[in-house]
Amino acid sequence: MSRFRSFIGAVWRVLALFVPVLVSDLIGLCAIASISYGAWLIYEPAGYIVSGVIVLLGMMLRARSRAIARQGTAGGI
Repeated sequence: MSRFRSFIGAVWRVLALFVPVLVSDLIGLCAIASISYGAWLIYEPAGYIVSGVIVLLGMMLRARSRAIARQGTAGGI
């Protein structure tokens, strides 16, 4: 029984770390979908354009944050 409890405790700790991240990502995806759907309701091609722009901006921000992280670990190079 103590092995089971320690296993459940370990699972609970892992879930406690990842659930907030997953929830915030899910909220972000719902926001993107809502904005794109709203643009689509106004003008159908605008929904696709808006979602593409949002994805492009997200990828640019991700690349920028990775570059900054690499620059910080490489000693400012």
